[in-house]
Amino acid sequence: MSNQITTVTLFRFDNRRDKFWALKMMRLAIPHLENIKGCTFFKVMGSGAGGGFSIFPDLGTYAILQVWDNEDLANDFFKTSQIFEDYKDHSEEHWITYAKNISGKGTWLGSNPFKPNDEIDVNNKSLMFITRATVRWKSMLKFWSLVPLSQKSYAGNTGLLYTKGLGELPVVEMATYSLWKSEKDLLKFSHDPKGHGKVAKLELKNNWFKESLFARFQPYKIDGTWSSADLEEIQSHF
Repeated sequence: MSNQITTVTLFRFDNRRDKFWALKMMRLAIPHLENIKGCTFFKVMGSGAGGGFSIFPDLGTYAILQVWDNEDLANDFFKTSQIFEDYKDHSEEHWITYAKNISGKGTWLGSNPFKPNDEIDVNNKSLMFITRATVRWKSMLKFWSLVPLSQKSYAGNTGLLYTKGLGELPVVEMATYSLWKSEKDLLKFSHDPKGHGKVAKLELKNNWFKESLFARFQPYKIDGTWSSADLEEIQSHF
C-alpha cells in the first residue's frame, strides 16, 4: 500500500541579499536535503519570469519539490528542519502544496520517482500537474521559438488555478507546476490544437526532448501565504 505524497514549496525573496542567498542555495541546499527521513526524491529549482516558461529568470522565486513516504514524515521535516527554517527566515513568504500522486509517465534523471497513492479522494476533482524536460541542444532554438504559442493556451482557461515555470538549469532543464480545477480543464489546455497541443505534437514528431516526465497529482492541502495568489480560493476546489 502506498501513502506517498509530493510537496511543492514556493519561496518568495525580496531584497538583493536574500535573492543572492537563494541563488547560492540552488547548490548549497542539496547536502542538507539529502538523507532526510522519508524523503525519497527532491529537487531545488529556480523559476522563470511571469507564469509559464521564460528564458528570463525570476530571481525572487524558488521552489523545492519533495517526494515523501507519507504526510507525517513531510510534516516532521517542515516542523523541525533547520534548512527549512533558514529558507523561511530569508524569504518574505512561502507556500506549500501537499498532493497525492496519481500517475506519472516518463523519467526524471533516469527514473520515475512518483508512485500512485492508494487513497485518492474520488470527490476531489482538482489536479496538480508537473512536467519536466531536458531540451536537446540542437532543438533549443526551435523549441523556445514556439513557447509563446504554447503559452497562449492558458488564456481564457478559467479552470487554471495557478501556474509557474520552474527549472534546475535555465533554458535546458525545465519544469512546470500548475493547479487546475479539474482534468477537463487541464486537457483543454494540453490538447489545444492552436496552441499547446500543436507544439506538443511537434515535440513528439521531432524528438526535441532528451528526457521528459509528466505527472498528475491530487492536491489536498495548502499551508503558508502567497501574495500573488488567493490560496483560500485555490484550496476551496480541493
